[in-house]
Amino acid sequence: MRCLAGSDALLSADQGRGADVLGIAVLVGGPVNVGVQALAPASLFRVNARTLTQAARQDARVAWAVAEELNRRLYGTLQQTAVNAFGSVKQRVAAHLLDLASAQQRPQARLVARVSQQKLADAVGSVREVVARVLRDLRLAGVVATSTDSVVILDAARLHDESYGESLGPAAWLVLLPTPGHTAGSVSLLIRRRSRSPLLLVGDLTYGAELLERRQLPGVGARSQLAKTTDTVLALKARMPDLVVLPAHDPTAAQRLLES
Repeated sequence: MRCLAGSDALLSADQGRGADVLGIAVLVGGPVNVGVQALAPASLFRVNARTLTQAARQDARVAWAVAEELNRRLYGTLQQTAVNAFGSVKQRVAAHLLDLASAQQRPQARLVARVSQQKLADAVGSVREVVARVLRDLRLAGVVATSTDSVVILDAARLHDESYGESLGPAAWLVLLPTPGHTAGSVSLLIRRRSRSPLLLVGDLTYGAELLERRQLPGVGARSQLAKTTDTVLALKARMPDLVVLPAHDPTAAQRLLES
């Protein structure tokens, strides 16, 4: 199902999974065209935006419900960002297939992502052999059917579930850590994932994970601060032995991320 959100109304579709697929964004962001792909039987209801806005201003309960919805939407956006950037190959493949198929779908037609395995691998930051294994698993599970240059989505709801999986969610956290040295305001991003090794994106703190472990400092930055920050990261690594450190310029970082 595709829905168009106009300037005077709020459209929402309840998927029966405890959440709607299109909410109050039109109220806070202004008139926009929004496409909605229903992955399961859905009911559609229409709420006048002006009426809802007035109710929120007059009734704290309505305002709180709107605030809760905004919080849920923000969390969903952060979660999808985490999937796109740090999710497993299966999660990224599932999400990209749904995006492609929804954008390419014709009225009353099946969901088909017209893409080769190589282009799919390029899009999700992996290699064709790994993507081929993911597609094989999805095919054996009855979620998709594959051909040379397309993937037919047989069970969109299950594929959507695969795009989130269990490695990301409430037990996965993104934490910004101050790591000054390269510049005064440098920060690193710690990603703690359920059932998978945590990641630490350290930017330009070092040029290689092995250099960091040897405490070999880069040539750019405040050396005394670089030394202190390096010791701090190494102490974190000692407390989290499975921590995968990913420097921005480390040529081995991409492979170690795939293997993590």
